[in-house]
Amino acid sequence: MKRVLALTVLYLGCVLSVTFAQSVDFDALQADEEFGFGVRAYHEGYFEDAVQSFLRALSLRPTDDRTREWLGNAYYRIGLEQAALSEWIDVASRGNASEYLQSRIERLRLDTGTAPDAVAREPYVYSRNIEGMRGGLSVFRRPSSIYPLPTGGYLVVSFSSHEIIVLDVNGNRLGRWAGGVLGFDAPFGLTSSGGQYFLTEFGADSVSVLNNAGARVARFGGSGSGEGELLGPQYIAADGQGYLYVSDWGNRRVVKFDESGEYILSFGRRTAGFDGLQSVTGLLYYDNRVFVGDEAGNGVRVFDESGNYLETLGSGRLGRVEGLSLYGPGEILISAGSELQVLDVDMDTLRRLSDFQGGAARIVHAIRDANGEIVAADFDRSQLHVLTERPGLYTGLRVSVERIDTRDWPVTLVDLRVENRSGDPVVGLRAANFIPTEGGVAVDGKQLVYVADRNMHPHVSLLVSGALPGSSGHDLVEDIARGVHQTVPAAGSLRLVSGGTEPYVVTGPGTGVETFVANAAGHTVSGNTDRFDLAVRLAAGELLRSRGPRSVAFVSSGRLGSQAFTDYEIDDLAAYLRNNGIRFDLLVTGSAGIDPDLDYLVSETGGGIFRPQDALGMLPYQRAIASRTTGRYTLWYRSNRFGDFGRALIPVEVEVVLGRMTGRGESAYFSPLEF
Repeated sequence: MKRVLALTVLYLGCVLSVTFAQSVDFDALQADEEFGFGVRAYHEGYFEDAVQSFLRALSLRPTDDRTREWLGNAYYRIGLEQAALSEWIDVASRGNASEYLQSRIERLRLDTGTAPDAVAREPYVYSRNIEGMRGGLSVFRRPSSIYPLPTGGYLVVSFSSHEIIVLDVNGNRLGRWAGGVLGFDAPFGLTSSGGQYFLTEFGADSVSVLNNAGARVARFGGSGSGEGELLGPQYIAADGQGYLYVSDWGNRRVVKFDESGEYILSFGRRTAGFDGLQSVTGLLYYDNRVFVGDEAGNGVRVFDESGNYLETLGSGRLGRVEGLSLYGPGEILISAGSELQVLDVDMDTLRRLSDFQGGAARIVHAIRDANGEIVAADFDRSQLHVLTERPGLYTGLRVSVERIDTRDWPVTLVDLRVENRSGDPVVGLRAANFIPTEGGVAVDGKQLVYVADRNMHPHVSLLVSGALPGSSGHDLVEDIARGVHQTVPAAGSLRLVSGGTEPYVVTGPGTGVETFVANAAGHTVSGNTDRFDLAVRLAAGELLRSRGPRSVAFVSSGRLGSQAFTDYEIDDLAAYLRNNGIRFDLLVTGSAGIDPDLDYLVSETGGGIFRPQDALGMLPYQRAIASRTTGRYTLWYRSNRFGDFGRALIPVEVEVVLGRMTGRGESAYFSPLEF
């Protein structure tokens, strides 16, 4: 009897123990389930849903720092930066922050102005060379001019081999422009304007006009000293208003043409108060003035657009003066022998930017490329020298894993955004610049399958609200809607969102132009009762799952009402757009001033303010959309990891290397659930 009683007690104890364990395990299982929902929602762009899932998971398991870090990730993407920072710092305070998370904390503190000390701009330092001779083969010889491509890489004028070489950001040759049957004759200077390139040919005493494929379509100039004639043209500059300035070395003057090749005027000869150009070299058009390098005159001569002499800068303080380019507002980058100098045009002061650690011979031209690096052409050594800002060496790249698509797992797509330390997009990267791993283990078959800045398929949400009332306002909105529709190709996407007290999506992608225009004009809102914050978030939220350039175009009189920021603060709204790579454009329908909050959103997101009622109409907006860069890339690979039927969290790391600059992004994902 006692034995039976003991066994009964033991049995009941075991049952109770198992029941209690199952209760504890049930909370853990539910927390894991909510965490999985959150990660999947995050990668699908449903960040508010992800926040709710992570909060529920933390209510079940409050000490889980993995979930808390992901909650911070989701807060960051919905624009609540201080909330994100708080969660990340909480994780770091317990010693559970990875190096990557610690770097994100430091970066966000810097971006939000909460870092202990702001990072001052530091000088450029010598980073690397791009060799003209490789393995006994010539890539380029005696480079005389560099033209930076807006999507990364360069066009390098190869003087001695009579061609233009196309290089990617890594210095690898992508192609060559040889000038067709006639070829180029000692090409020297290169610029671009109006969708064409203009190349000086020192040997042919002429300027060739090239299309975007490098084919010659026209030529002007000719040997001589008369009007429109040239002797040894070298540098060339465009003013963006249809005119070109050419340094006529043999005639010691500058010749001005229009873009069709018609002669306008020449200048540089001796006049009252000016002793004339002695040895004309580099050219730069800036701020309605023409800056001319004068090697023998030991300075930079300044003229107005009509060729009237104004002043000399750097007189007596410059040695060899050759190429000129814009370094920054009010500053000129001067190629000066074996070094680079920066000239302040207002203060007439000089500072040395770099002497290339003594490794340069004759720098004839230097530019700032699309990624913020300085690239200098060394004519005598047939090299390109690359300079990088000092804080960018060995780090300097910001890599953000924005989304991981596992619908066809183990095939995995990773959407990335790459920026420099200033937050500007890094463009022109190739597959070799990316090193993806999963938990430190190499992946199979890496490919770079999408580059937003090559495809240029924009995704736009047109938000109509607060437009001008009356027939004139109605007609203008129709013109705006038609212009926006024409801007977005079929490969992109366009949505129409209506503001007002209850914002909503009017039309989605694929809507025909006439239907889109009619809906835009029919959903304008007069007055200032619109819920601007909700409307912008709705318009932006529609873009989150789109690859490529993203923007919200707001049609407005330029003023906001008292209910504009009822639910979200202006800073949170700006962060939401900025952290998801969405620009805010303002299409103004009135003549009144711009509300400061609208101007702030445009500035913070890299957008623009456009006035479609002006003479150029929608053309400035369309040009801006076509020329924008994003630094977005998509990697394809095949995972080698065991997904545990969708229950294992698989870590992803992507290292990006550009010269001596590097950056690392991290994330994680669950493979599809299997039952």
